[in-house]
Amino acid sequence: MDRSASLRVAVPPNRPVMIFDGDCGFCRFWIERWRLWTRGQIEFVPYQETAVASRFPEVPSANCEQAVQLVSTDGGVARGAEAVFLSLAGVWWATGLIRLYRVVSPFRRSSERAYTFVAEHRQLFSRLTRWLWGVSPEPPGYATTATILGRGVALIFLAAFVSLWVQVHGLVGERGILPAGEFIHAAGSYFDQGGLVIGRYFSLPTFGWIATGDVALHVYCALGTLCALLALAGIFPAVALAVCWLLYLTLVGLGQDFLSFQWDTLLLEAGLLAALMSPWTKRWRAIIAVNPCWGILLARWLVFRLMFESGAVKLVSGDPVWRNLTALRFHFETQPLPHWLGWYAHQLPGWVLKPATMLMFVVELLVPFLIFAPRRLRLLAAAALAGLQLAIIATGNYGIFNWLSLVLCVAVLDDRAIALSRDWLRRKLSRRVVTPGIEESGNHAVTSPSVASRLQRVVLATYAAVVVVIGLAQLDNLFGSRSDGRGPVSWVRRQLDPFHVVNRYGLFAFMSTARPELIVEGSLDGAEWRPYVFKYKPGALDRRPPIVPFHLPRLDWQMWFAALQEREPPRWFGRFAQRLFEHSPVVLGLLANDPFPDKPPRYLRVLAYDFRFSAPSMKRNTGQWWVAFNRRHYVPVMQWEPPNPVAKPPAR
Repeated sequence: MDRSASLRVAVPPNRPVMIFDGDCGFCRFWIERWRLWTRGQIEFVPYQETAVASRFPEVPSANCEQAVQLVSTDGGVARGAEAVFLSLAGVWWATGLIRLYRVVSPFRRSSERAYTFVAEHRQLFSRLTRWLWGVSPEPPGYATTATILGRGVALIFLAAFVSLWVQVHGLVGERGILPAGEFIHAAGSYFDQGGLVIGRYFSLPTFGWIATGDVALHVYCALGTLCALLALAGIFPAVALAVCWLLYLTLVGLGQDFLSFQWDTLLLEAGLLAALMSPWTKRWRAIIAVNPCWGILLARWLVFRLMFESGAVKLVSGDPVWRNLTALRFHFETQPLPHWLGWYAHQLPGWVLKPATMLMFVVELLVPFLIFAPRRLRLLAAAALAGLQLAIIATGNYGIFNWLSLVLCVAVLDDRAIALSRDWLRRKLSRRVVTPGIEESGNHAVTSPSVASRLQRVVLATYAAVVVVIGLAQLDNLFGSRSDGRGPVSWVRRQLDPFHVVNRYGLFAFMSTARPELIVEGSLDGAEWRPYVFKYKPGALDRRPPIVPFHLPRLDWQMWFAALQEREPPRWFGRFAQRLFEHSPVVLGLLANDPFPDKPPRYLRVLAYDFRFSAPSMKRNTGQWWVAFNRRHYVPVMQWEPPNPVAKPPAR
């Protein structure tokens, strides 16, 4: 039924006119927002103006008191929900609502009932509007938010490349633990069997197919660092971030066990999104032409998946330690790289740690839904999510992971919130705090998008469709639904998996309640043993656990995983021992000491202990941060037998 035909005006306007109740605060707020959304396509006038009665005498004022009236250019008059949907027909996110209203009768009836209910309780909804959206009707802007988000991802790329640069040769270099060249050679033999050579680039996307030596690893890290700096400076940020993504994808492909962490895949997903939503021109201020709202919404979707999946895996796993809220009794002590503030957190009583665990579940499982709620609830969600990340940073060493999560939380804000925060900082610091290159919200000149910007929007929209659909499928799988892998979504997901476009998240599904720790020792004669000291992982009982911001010591991390695999040591562990026997300088550079500077050891042993934090009284009396007990051999004592030299052929 077309309601516009039930009432008509004799003199149609040149553009649609919406007549509303000017005395209603709820109406004034949303009409002003509609005015900004529709960008001058519709004229808005209160029915109290005398000119309205003379201009449209056919529209009774009693009708205007009950509902808004929309006078179309053909003279038809719509009211209520139909008028609302017609007025928004030109807004990109609401284009299909009027068609849905006219075609689907249940939607039409429920829309009119909802409109009538709101109209009859305007004062209540006016208060709710102020509580949920604030007093300003201006729609939130995202140009500054998107700029800070893009620069934040560039900063994390910078930290990741520099952190990896100082250890990559010891991990996967020519004399490293798992040489990338050997891995690529084996992978090439596998992928090329019965297939095209080009298929290897889709199965394992990395520049390592071209070069994997120490010089190449230097170049990958150096170029990544340079491009991250270019993106920070605002020099062709989309191109710079795209190159960062390609180079980090290359290193992840070559890194094997040492670059298989969730923060690596999170950085790849966030980096690709940042590249797609950043301007292709040489300045960040051009981001307004890209319509940053799309990118911000996708970043919020990433934050939602990251946080919600992190909470859900803890419950879905069935681990009783999570379900009875005692996980934090063990977490600070058993996490991979504790630091000294974690020791103090571990001493908190149970009546503090149990509510803290419950609060963590609230933030990870419930708060993410507020990311898509009205503005004030969304800002509350941003504060809660950021608070959780800061708490994790304050009590543990997770490299770039929580810093990147903190950067992504910026997407939950908007330009107005950022401007208010900046003004607050200026007042607190009693001086002007200037962030170079970031414009204030509302100062961007809105220009018609170029061909490049329109193409970028199309690419971003395609990416959005893929990310949302696959993300929803992954959430469905998380709660027990299992597809047979034959559908189009499963096919697309398999093709994109090597590129880490959409990833699964969720650490510590099962909480470790004990901390086994490995101590590596060498000997020249099998009698006197000297320890190899790691730079960051626990070892000496009186050494204070260090705080390591941004940097992720990947060998130290893998030693934590290896300690949990006493029955079956990981594949890299034997190669690590071999490099110690060979006195590899790049592997020894990953450690804090070389106990055999003149001659490599002939014997190695690996002892396993159970570690736990010391009690406050013991720490005061002895200075020990740790207590070690239950000594045992992790593997049998290893003896090095140098390989026989290859016999030279007899001279002719």
